[in-house]
Amino acid sequence: LICITCMFITRSSSLRRMLGVSGLEIAGTTGVVAIIFFIASTCPWYLARLYGLDARSVVKHKASHDDANLLLMMDAVITAAHVALPIRWVILWPAEVAVVLCYAGA
Repeated sequence: LICITCMFITRSSSLRRMLGVSGLEIAGTTGVVAIIFFIASTCPWYLARLYGLDARSVVKHKASHDDANLLLMMDAVITAAHVALPIRWVILWPAEVAVVLCYAGA
């Protein structure tokens, strides 16, 4: 859904003109932040913790509690956003804060 929305925005010349460069950068950053929260919600351990539940009682197998995989996926998204998207660093800092908050919140 996020990719389709971004594709629609970038393909429509009238939306590009209306949003301008800053609006497109903000839309890209919003997409990156949404992907970060989606990644955090795919891990059952952290999803239970984000909802305030006891993760040990909800998640029965221990294999799902792995910080390395979650952090590596989040780092890959942030690195790809910095390398692949033509967005200024100042606009991308909310995505970096989202990674830290999402990991610290769980």
